[in-house]
Amino acid sequence: MNKINDQSAVTHHVVRRPGRYVGCEWNMPHIPSSGTLRFVLCYPDVYEIGMSHHGLQVLYHILNSISDVSAERVFAPWPDMEKSLRADNIVLQTLETRLPVRESDVLCFTIPHELCFTNILNILDLSGLPLRRNNRDNSMPLIIGGGVTAINPLPMDAFLDCFYIGEAESRLQELTRLLKKNPRSQWLRLLSSFPGMYVPDFFNPETAQHKVSKQFVLSLDSAPVPDPPLTPWCKPVHERVVVEASRGCPGQCRFCQARNYYSPVRIRSPETIKTSVAKNLEQTGYDEVSLLSLNIADYPGIETLLPDLMKKHRKNNVSISLPSLRPEKLTQSIIEQIRQVRKTGFTLAPEAGSDRLRRIIGKPFSTEKLIQSVATVFHAGWNVIKLYFMIGLPFENDDDVREINRLVRDIYNVGRKIAGRRMALHVSAAIFIPKPHTPFQWFGQASEDVLMRRRKILINGCRLSGVKLSISDFRSSRLEACFARGTRHCADIIEWAFRNGCRMDAWNELFRPDLWDDAFRKSGLEINREATRRYSFETQNLPWSFIDAGVSESLLLKSCQKAVQLNSDSASISSISVNKAFPDKQISTGKPGSSARHETAVTYVGYFQVLDDYRLFSHLEIMTGIIRAMRRAGLPLVYSQGFNPHAKVSLTQPAPLGFERWSEPIVFQLYEKLPLKQIQSMLNQQLPVQMAIHKVNQTDQQKPLRQFQYSAIALKAGKFLETLCEYIDSTAIIEQLKASDFGPVISERLTQLQMDCIFSLPSETDKEYSLKQLILICFNGQPMPLDQVSGLRIGWLKQSDSFRTVFGMESLQ
Repeated sequence: MNKINDQSAVTHHVVRRPGRYVGCEWNMPHIPSSGTLRFVLCYPDVYEIGMSHHGLQVLYHILNSISDVSAERVFAPWPDMEKSLRADNIVLQTLETRLPVRESDVLCFTIPHELCFTNILNILDLSGLPLRRNNRDNSMPLIIGGGVTAINPLPMDAFLDCFYIGEAESRLQELTRLLKKNPRSQWLRLLSSFPGMYVPDFFNPETAQHKVSKQFVLSLDSAPVPDPPLTPWCKPVHERVVVEASRGCPGQCRFCQARNYYSPVRIRSPETIKTSVAKNLEQTGYDEVSLLSLNIADYPGIETLLPDLMKKHRKNNVSISLPSLRPEKLTQSIIEQIRQVRKTGFTLAPEAGSDRLRRIIGKPFSTEKLIQSVATVFHAGWNVIKLYFMIGLPFENDDDVREINRLVRDIYNVGRKIAGRRMALHVSAAIFIPKPHTPFQWFGQASEDVLMRRRKILINGCRLSGVKLSISDFRSSRLEACFARGTRHCADIIEWAFRNGCRMDAWNELFRPDLWDDAFRKSGLEINREATRRYSFETQNLPWSFIDAGVSESLLLKSCQKAVQLNSDSASISSISVNKAFPDKQISTGKPGSSARHETAVTYVGYFQVLDDYRLFSHLEIMTGIIRAMRRAGLPLVYSQGFNPHAKVSLTQPAPLGFERWSEPIVFQLYEKLPLKQIQSMLNQQLPVQMAIHKVNQTDQQKPLRQFQYSAIALKAGKFLETLCEYIDSTAIIEQLKASDFGPVISERLTQLQMDCIFSLPSETDKEYSLKQLILICFNGQPMPLDQVSGLRIGWLKQSDSFRTVFGMESLQ
């Protein structure tokens, strides 16, 4: 796959978000095209979700730092892209070098959840690879699966060659040495004895005398981190620096698979965290830091670490996000630190509505403590809080669900009393899914009748103004429950569903429950029976027990039996009076950012270009990327005040997607008056050449963008240019132009490309220009200086008969 040069189909909306497929990330390493052991890392979902996965960035960094090894990326295409690829018989290729995936040496899948199984098959199929491992040969890449969901590899072991169980950082360099040293024909046999590797061809789970043991790193301080992190232009789900503060969790939640998968608990030292935060902020230009942990409030010294980070980075308007707070661990000190720059959102996960059920599931904290924590958050200035619950938990009854309603109403009343009508609650209720290697693995999912009844209770009890309730889809949750504890019998079901159109099953708008029902019927299995299957406590040798997840079956069983014992406790369900819920002394509600600078701001206008693949990013993505470049360059940006400050940077009206631009104005304010050439140089060091800044001017105008109000004129339809140029279409115009009248760059474009143009002139212009003058101006040529006719845009599009030429790709048989 060559670079995306022809965008006529893109501009006609053939492909949704074309920026997903071009790469172009800042900090992307140089990838050699040959002579290396070539890995392709695949996240089986769309780009913006995969690029928010911290583990993918870690593996990418490790592999590309090993001599004679390269790693590239591929993500699951959205159905519009898949349709086009299949229509033109084009195989899936990587972002970095357009390497066909099937020509790589190793294809590694991160498996984040069960609803991505059909995406994995789709990627194999689009790559021109047989779905079943038994149908592949040594000329094809080795296909490895990993991630949390690989802790039960049975549903997918008919498709992937092997599975790595645990944390890949611990053995990745050792793995590459083994593969480089031995021929491809011996890889699977050698990997069958590699620590943490499950190779179905050489391991029978039913007869094996040993288990496959989960691998893990001993120390987080010595574990590799992304250096530098890839920084996307295409907007990912999470736009922030991620630094892993700890791994594992000291909690005892009996439903949580991640707790056991990421055990034992390991802590990254505060100094290492602070060093990584500072370095990654400089490398990316992000203005938010997320301290990654299953429960960051349990990090030793968190109340010292947060002030240290804020003291150093607050002056640069960097905020701290804590994505995993337990309500009982929330303190006033933590809240004060989070709110200093901007309110980054507050999410609490009570999981259950009653104290009784929270004790049973291993998350024991009182409703009173939760209400007090929420009140403290409202007092600190938040007016929106997200709450996560589950329904269908083992030992749950209808009264427990009514307690969720009661708890939501109590929090609602507290919020209205403190925050007033601006208060809003976003309540999310997930359907419980029993997961392997957890104390609740012996239980099945609740029946459909039970879940529908409790869903109705929840809906009826949350009908409050300002409360938004979302409940996970029953049918997709049922499917996930089937596969989470599934066996090899699932392979036929997954393949049938894929071949009949199932894709992107985690996306509600694309999920096809009717096809999945057909797939189960054809297999002879019943989806409800499989999802609700309950194993006897005496059955310790469960289908997935051949994987040693680091916590013994006996300990899991003891924890499960403890839940049974707690359920027999006759403790009554209790609630709290709202009048006693929140503290009398509230946190200072002064706006954050009180340390903001008060120097006089200087306003600048810059002129930048958008060329090649960068024209495929949206208006907002372009602006966000330039702001990050400004932060990387260390420019003293002026920020707005309030709880959510933003850099004072403005662009003009959006250009049509797919059009190149040569003189786009951008207005920004700095706290210092710097030499114009210095600003231009600082920015261009942090921007790709396709986004270079041509010129920077200082301005005293109150609204400097007003002069750039566009009146867009297309050559094929614009009467003004048709009359002016005396030609009725762009083809006739180009035929009359002499390439020799222009420089080599313009000449090449005029002679090799079909040209459609959009010229944008100041709306009140009274000047008339010849076509030659307009083209010269757009290319910063003569006879008129570019800054006298600003805001010109010109877009170049090739003629295209098929989608193949949109991407400049040759059909690969």
